[in-house]
Amino acid sequence: MWSVKNTVGRVVEVRIAPPLAPGDMKAFVSAMAETTGKVTGRIVGVADMTRATVFTPPETEILVDIMRKDNPRVERTAFLVSESAILGMQIGRLIRAARMAHRRVFRESEELAHWLQDCLNEAEIARVRAFLQSP
Repeated sequence: MWSVKNTVGRVVEVRIAPPLAPGDMKAFVSAMAETTGKVTGRIVGVADMTRATVFTPPETEILVDIMRKDNPRVERTAFLVSESAILGMQIGRLIRAARMAHRRVFRESEELAHWLQDCLNEAEIARVRAFLQSP
């Protein structure tokens, strides 16, 4: 299961959780391109991966490719992960491979929101908090 939305301003919301079907990554790539293409200005991404599991090598290649292509348009991206050390390390490796310093991994939603708040307006940060509290 995955979702990509732009509900408020420049915030792009991503949620990834198992199970991911074999064709999901192709559809995810299309949805990301469509959603980010509609955003005016630089994108601020928030990704809820608290229910995600470790990604396969082909999936990681796709995610790194998406991040690299989006680098010029991204102001910041924050990834919320569970306590899984393996997933947290994997997302960290993806961020380093994408070569974008303004992406970070968080285990606490409030810490994530705090890191994003200085580049968002009130409506955008309220939406980030609501997104992180929703299932």
